[in-house]
Amino acid sequence: METINVGVLVYGGGMSGMACAAFATEAGAKTLIAEKQTEIGGPSNYPAGMFWGPQTYDKLRYWVLPGDVILQKAWMKNYLSAVQWMRDNGVPTAKRFDGIMTIGTTWQSFELPKSQWVKGYRYRVSNQNSHLHDLHQNRIRSSHANALFTNTSVLRLIQKGPGVPGSTVIGAITCQVTPNSPSTYYEVQAELVVLATGGLPRFSRYYKVCRTRRR
Repeated sequence: METINVGVLVYGGGMSGMACAAFATEAGAKTLIAEKQTEIGGPSNYPAGMFWGPQTYDKLRYWVLPGDVILQKAWMKNYLSAVQWMRDNGVPTAKRFDGIMTIGTTWQSFELPKSQWVKGYRYRVSNQNSHLHDLHQNRIRSSHANALFTNTSVLRLIQKGPGVPGSTVIGAITCQVTPNSPSTYYEVQAELVVLATGGLPRFSRYYKVCRTRRR
């Protein structure tokens, strides 16, 4: 099994994972992204590319009362600058408008050839999130020291103290599945491991041994 040494291992190539990896790369870290799907993007490939941008913190708390207060305050502090960052980097972004979904990447509807109709539907809505994914990929691949592995799952996290609750995670065993070829296994050693797998990390029972401490 081949061993790969990196500064940052990001498990998950969705919107959050790609953003994390891109910023780690630009900060000078040797980065590896492991995504289990064939394509990056995760669930962000499917919605219309909009996100809710409340005008005040009180409105945010009114609509999302069970939310994490610290995260909500961080969102309010940073989301406008994040939108401007997308615009500055050429990601098509709509102007602000009224309603629930108030800022976002643009989308378009186009007519399909009749042979591609699904259950009588002749139109498809295409979001522009791919522009953001392309931006992150270009930032990551600007350095040959970084890698993006698709069709790759993390089989096991490696701890500094094997089996010791709370011990620092220092890497992972990964498996890359390539069509018509044997699976390839890697031992990835990393200074920092980021789990960017969506909602799964919220279920701590899946990580009984490798629970991370909040900092």
